[in-house]
Amino acid sequence: MHYKEIQEEFPRRQGPPRSPGLHLTDIIVDIVKPKTSDNDLFKEPGFIWEELLSFAFGQSLADRPGEIVVDGIAMSPDGMDWENWVVHEYKVTWRSTNKLPVDNAYWMMQLKGYCKGLGATAAKMRILYLMGNYRGSGPQYTVWEMQFSKLEIDENWEAIVNHAKFRGWL
Repeated sequence: MHYKEIQEEFPRRQGPPRSPGLHLTDIIVDIVKPKTSDNDLFKEPGFIWEELLSFAFGQSLADRPGEIVVDGIAMSPDGMDWENWVVHEYKVTWRSTNKLPVDNAYWMMQLKGYCKGLGATAAKMRILYLMGNYRGSGPQYTVWEMQFSKLEIDENWEAIVNHAKFRGWL
């Protein structure tokens, strides 16, 4: 089977296109300035993981809520468990499993932002560590459950909004 035939038989599932305007991730990147790469080797596994989990879980564990806008800031959470009111986020990383998700400022700001947007205080992260612990473990998959206080979520949101205002984006 040729590439074009594969594309026709298995079209890529996509959520709604990203709207124009200010997005939560743009603000967080400007605040945290994480080391990123334009190399597709670093970007594509994340897109594949998100699509795979969204397809695998469908609506049984977490439904894709689509884009939401709060205070003029758009965001697209990976999933929401409406029954238990838990935000779901899917990550693929080259980081070591020795680094905890709570120590990643970008991930925590994003997750708390999604909680603000969906009115939740609980979150679940499904993380695939491609290199595991970097000691020969191979890939490792972890699930992290987190609970935030309303104060943590509101303070995080205030920092995001204030930064956007400082930059003249809002």
